[in-house]
Amino acid sequence: MAQSATVFSQPQPYEKATSERRVVYEGKLDENALASFMMKQACCCSCLPGFGCLFLQPCRAICWGRHEAHLQAQAVKVLIYEDAVEVRADPYMQCCTCCGAGAPPQPQNQIGCCWPSEKVIKAIPLDQISDVTISPTFECDRIRISSTVGGQNSSNYGIEIIGLQDIEAFKDAIFKQQSVRKAATGVMALPPSYT
Repeated sequence: MAQSATVFSQPQPYEKATSERRVVYEGKLDENALASFMMKQACCCSCLPGFGCLFLQPCRAICWGRHEAHLQAQAVKVLIYEDAVEVRADPYMQCCTCCGAGAPPQPQNQIGCCWPSEKVIKAIPLDQISDVTISPTFECDRIRISSTVGGQNSSNYGIEIIGLQDIEAFKDAIFKQQSVRKAATGVMALPPSYT
């Protein structure tokens, strides 16, 4: 069963083909940290009324959690280009996640069983990044890249990535590329519209 690709409307993904753009840094997901995070989150959610699927946790602990973390780590690409940060989540077959941790930038999978996830692309131009924060979540680091849209800082526009390896190096690469871009242009001008 094929599903249509979902592309978030804000921040808009660039229309340029990936082959035309130079990748400055590529982040990788840590499968073990992601699997551990998924198990802990699922166990916590199992105890809440309305989210309870406690009977599935033994199956998740035996194989589903680690297998799905492996699939997510393979499906997700986190890239820093010369002009933007982009997260791509290619479709992959989900197990019954029961409120599990889906591939970034879609942090929650739908509740259900065994269907392919949607393709998700989310990008933020480097010129619109207002803040990059790192926080621990169930012993798995989470990075939040906040964006300014229309000159206002808004929590609605951003990217959250869970389980990224070398998270500090990724954060430093964003700031370094912003500095390079600022030095090359002399000003922090907004990029042209990609509608």
